[in-house]
Amino acid sequence: MKVCTKCKESKDESEFYHDPKMKLGLQSACKKCHYIMTSNYIKTKEGKASCKKCREKHRGQYAESHKKYYQKNRDKILKEHKIYNKIYRDKNREDINRKARKFYSDNPENRESKNKKSLEYYYNNRERIL
Repeated sequence: MKVCTKCKESKDESEFYHDPKMKLGLQSACKKCHYIMTSNYIKTKEGKASCKKCREKHRGQYAESHKKYYQKNRDKILKEHKIYNKIYRDKNREDINRKARKFYSDNPENRESKNKKSLEYYYNNRERIL
C-alpha cells in the first residue's frame, strides 16, 4: 500500500506508474491523479508547445510504431472502420448526397470520368460483384 501525494488516499501499488528514479520505483501520484495533472498541463500554452516539440522529435518513432500496430491489427482496424463508415453514411446520407450533387454540378467532367471508371470496374470484376 502507498499513499498518493495528490489525493492523499492509500492505494495498492498497482495504482501507481513505475518510475525507476524514485525510491520505491513508483511515481508519487496515483494513475488517476497523474492523468488529471497531465491533461491539465496539456491544455496550457507550455504544455501544447512541449507536446508539439516532442512529437516533432519522435516523429519517426511514432510512425514506425503506428505502422507495426496497423500491420499486427489490420483486420480489426478495417472492420472497425467499415462499421464506423456505415454508421456515418447512414446518419449523414442527405448531406453526403447534397455535397456530391453540388460537386458534380460544378464539375461535370468528373461525373463522366467517374461513370467510365465505374463501368470499367464493373465489366472487369463482374464475377466478383455478382
